[in-house]
Amino acid sequence: MIKAVIIDDEQHCINRLEKMLGDYCADSVQVCASFQSVKDSLAGIQILNSIGALFIVYAFRYGRAIIVSPLTNAGAPVITIILSLLIYGVFPHSVVLSGMILAVIAIFLLAD
Repeated sequence: MIKAVIIDDEQHCINRLEKMLGDYCADSVQVCASFQSVKDSLAGIQILNSIGALFIVYAFRYGRAIIVSPLTNAGAPVITIILSLLIYGVFPHSVVLSGMILAVIAIFLLAD
């Protein structure tokens, strides 16, 4: 399920897009929030970023930094790439695939 945020200055456009997504993509796209100004949307995004930062600080404080650092710095991009490949249904080139495999191996070697 793809989670989306809609930002538009006209409410009728937001309503129409939400309706279209509901009609055509209800099983694959979920609208989490909608904003009518960039200022409001930035506030919402900053709240989510601050929650993420709190979890990182908590992980570094109560976890082992030698494990947390490789997982957050190398694990997040690998997870993002894998999810985007799954969402778009493409198979990566052999060079890209080998780089992803090496990144995962490096995560486990650094965390050990």
